[in-house]
Amino acid sequence: MGICSKERINRLAKIDLFSSFSHDQLADFLKTLDEIECNAGEVICREGEIAAEMFILLSGKLQIVKDKRQITTVKPINYVGEMALIEEKPRSATVTAIESCRLLKISAEQFYNYFAQQPNLLISMMKILSQRIRQDTEMIAREFEKTNILIHDMKNSLSIFLFLDLLHPAPESQNARYVNFMKETTDNLKQMMSEALANAKLFSVQQNLKTNSLPALIHEVIESNCLIHPDLKDKNIKFTQLDELPAFLFAKTEIKRVLTNLIFNAAQASDKGSDIEIILKSTNNQARVEIWDWGSGVEKKYHEKIFLSHFTTKTNGNGLGLASCRRIIEERHCGILELLDNPEGGAIFSFTLPLIYQK
Repeated sequence: MGICSKERINRLAKIDLFSSFSHDQLADFLKTLDEIECNAGEVICREGEIAAEMFILLSGKLQIVKDKRQITTVKPINYVGEMALIEEKPRSATVTAIESCRLLKISAEQFYNYFAQQPNLLISMMKILSQRIRQDTEMIAREFEKTNILIHDMKNSLSIFLFLDLLHPAPESQNARYVNFMKETTDNLKQMMSEALANAKLFSVQQNLKTNSLPALIHEVIESNCLIHPDLKDKNIKFTQLDELPAFLFAKTEIKRVLTNLIFNAAQASDKGSDIEIILKSTNNQARVEIWDWGSGVEKKYHEKIFLSHFTTKTNGNGLGLASCRRIIEERHCGILELLDNPEGGAIFSFTLPLIYQK
């Protein structure tokens, strides 16, 4: 006979759409609904179909697919197809049972007949649907931002390829270094492309955390990216290591992107012949990297905005380089990225990485 009425009421009460319903109102609403069963592989909703019902999953598991691409899976207790009650438009995705399922079906006719008598509940439900749509929109915006950031960093890597090509014919002593650098840049591009594709498919991206040497990575960046980029050819890069650091867990490719972005920013803010100093130290079980420049600095009023996506103080900037750095350091490595004023004029961008990684 299906799930008993009391249990169904308790389950419905946990769904956001029905959060404003009283126990008695849920009981009345349930009387109007049909309970259906479906087998594994059975299609509940088909993309492109005009339909006028939503479904509440009581047991089992559903798969949502759009354009032959899996979007997500749905487990009890949740609902699908709710927009069909609001507007009569083709389904945006196909919903299929992964295993045997039990569902409550709500038709548009049942929906309107019931809520015509309960306008306050209808308003509450519409607010919840609006919030869910807003959350979905924000999620899409975040994924779009991630992709833009990756494209920005890919362009940085590709531009270095261009600058490298302009150096040929290179001295024989440099050829091996250039070939090695091109291979590393290709590997970095492949990794960023894989991440971009994973974002597009809404897959989680596994971090490539390995035990690496941060001092060695800094030397690598100075001797490769910094050696080639035209913004750095007339700058003096100095590296000072104040403390010994053990090798520790971090994603080498990602931290290389951070170092590259911050050093390029420092170069673009500095005059010809200026120094850019990279200082590495350890404090409170963290590695701390500081990139000092003696350029024009950043006005105080911009300090809180400087790491926001698309905010830039450059005429031709896009505001994605520092946003990329913040995402890598703070979201993916649990570190801290900050901007400080250089007391001698200019700016200091610093970031920390935990020597013992904990997520």
